[in-house]
Amino acid sequence: MSPLKPSILFLLFVTPLFIQGEIKTKKAPEKVKIVTTRTDQERILFLTKIAQAYSEEGNNIAAVKAYERILEIKPNLIKAKYTISQLYILAKQEKKAEDILLKLIKQFPEDSKLWNNLAWLYATSEDPAFRNGKKALEYAHEALILSPNEFHIWDTLSEAYYILGDYEKAFRAAKQMAALATEYSVDITKENVEKYNQHIRKCQRAYEIAKEQKKMQEKSNPTTSKKPASPSEPKKTAPTAP
Repeated sequence: MSPLKPSILFLLFVTPLFIQGEIKTKKAPEKVKIVTTRTDQERILFLTKIAQAYSEEGNNIAAVKAYERILEIKPNLIKAKYTISQLYILAKQEKKAEDILLKLIKQFPEDSKLWNNLAWLYATSEDPAFRNGKKALEYAHEALILSPNEFHIWDTLSEAYYILGDYEKAFRAAKQMAALATEYSVDITKENVEKYNQHIRKCQRAYEIAKEQKKMQEKSNPTTSKKPASPSEPKKTAPTAP
């Protein structure tokens, strides 16, 4: 067996060490930087679509968070403020809804929808701290002055009268709401029609019960409605002759 040549020995023993040294000193790859080129407008549009999807699913809290993110990007976006005020009501976040609606009303006092939404908040809130019939009635009247033919406002007015216990006026306002909705509305859904009809029936029942109770009270505690007779004047007599 012939001895290995020096050149071969070099390849067997020196080259592996050289390669190993290269592996150890190899530089780590640089971190890849993700650079986004999306503009604020594109981000707002993306978040708006997400919020709309959540809202259609009935997930109002998630929709609120999406719009809050939009307002972080652009705090003075009026359309987003208006929409989030409605979502706050649906999500039962009354304090946030009240704060933003009051600010918007100061900025846009001629917008009847803002007045109506605040009135609706006070009329329908399940939180006793916010449910307030007097405020609801006041703001509903403000809205009605600005938009007298808007059936949504008559619906709110009816709710305000109802929680105040004035069932006759609640029923009348509900009937006016139905008349205006029939005359002017073109996009009212079957679901909303049924909801409005339920409200009308509720007000009618309450009004009829109140009338019956009033009749029963009058029967049990009769009071004379006739005015007391005024004393008759003395008859005039002809003067007697002296």
